[in-house]
Amino acid sequence: MTTVTRILWMLALPAAFFWLRSHFARAERRRLLSEEETIVQKLSNIPDPNAMSAPAVAQPSDASAPGSETTPTDVSREDRVRLAAYAAAERRGFVPGHEVEDWLAAEQEVDAVRGDGPSSSS
Repeated sequence: MTTVTRILWMLALPAAFFWLRSHFARAERRRLLSEEETIVQKLSNIPDPNAMSAPAVAQPSDASAPGSETTPTDVSREDRVRLAAYAAAERRGFVPGHEVEDWLAAEQEVDAVRGDGPSSSS
């Protein structure tokens, strides 16, 4: 090997190593950014528990008419169950995965208070 060839190799090798290192660093950054975007996308699909509000209860259409005050019997069974299930979820801190259990417990609670079964829904 001649002196010129050795000098060229001495100059080329560090440049090649620098290029490889920067190439792999860029590829790793792209991979990490892709993973971060995937995580952010998954997290954006989770509902924010602080943004949830209590479900609305149906109100009578004309509140100024005589005898149209809302009483507990005016609210439908489904609305009472909905409110009871919401309250149960709120007590748990809106931890997901217990929605059905909350609903069934709320139905039992509402039926126990009314003294009737689930078949008499209004």
